Order: sequence, then C-alpha cells, then structure tokens
Amino acid sequence: GVQTCTLPILKISNIGSILNHIHDLYVIHRDIKPSNIMISNGEVKLIDFGMSTFYVDGDGEHLAGEPTKKEILGSPNFCSPFIHEGWPAARRDDYISMIYVMLDVATEYSLPWKGLAVSADISHKANQTRLQYKKDIPKAIGSSKIYGMIETCYALNYEEGYFDKADS
Repeated sequence: GVQTCTLPILKISNIGSILNHIHDLYVIHRDIKPSNIMISNGEVKLIDFGMSTFYVDGDGEHLAGEPTKKEILGSPNFCSPFIHEGWPAARRDDYISMIYVMLDVATEYSLPWKGLAVSADISHKANQTRLQYKKDIPKAIGSSKIYGMIETCYALNYEEGYFDKADS
C-alpha cells in the first residue's frame, strides 16, 4: 500500500538519493514536504513534480540567480531561508527542505514555525518570523548528523549542490 510520510529519519534520508538523481537530470523539485513523500512497498518515493523546473539553460549553464522574488513558491513551512530572502530555487533549497522534513519527523511534527500563518508573500510577518527561526535552527539542534547537513547546505552558493560542498 501507499502511505504518506510518517517514517523514521533513516528512511526519509533516502530522499537524498532521489534528489541526487533528479539533480543529475538538471531538475529541482521546489516543493519538498511531508505530503510529497510517499512509501510504496517499503520504498520511499518523492511525488508531485508540478513545481519542478530545470536549473540549467539549453547550453547546460546554471541559470543565474538574484534575490528578486517577492513570493514564496512551495510550502513556506519547508522552503529554505534563501527562498524566504527572495532567491530563486536551486539545488541547495531542495536539500534544505529535505532536512526540514527530517527535523519535522524528529520533533514529532512540531517545528517551531509550523503554527504561523501561511502566506506566499515574502514580506508577510509570519514569513519573516519563519525566516528567523530557520536561520537559528543550526544553533537549536546542536551537534548531530542533521546539524552537519544543514550547516553545509546553509553555506552553499546559489550554483552549488550539496555534494559539490560535502565532497570537498
């Protein structure tokens, strides 16, 4: 049968392999959240590619990125701080969203910013509060594998993927 994401973190981390695969195809998902993670016959699946897009142009060059966006594309609860700051989505944002899903499961679905109002407007007060929570998350979770992952992702430049930085 198929069920929504209520898995241990270990299983959810398999989403990292899925992200690597779609990123190798030059695609970013842009809407990683628990309801887009399913389990079918014991395998973790990433679904709903309706917001996905290519991150390279026809010549294979990474699309330019500047923080000019005024609205959040995807779920405000699971998008990265970069999206809250107006950057277009990049590979790093998919990984950060995956980490927020892992944190959500680890905290029994009680991320501190989940109770805030939902708005696509970046300047909305709830999104500014969410952004501050997310910037402070590395300090809040302390030393752990998730901490190392989120620190690495937060340090990525717009054109870098997780393994560009993690392997160096």
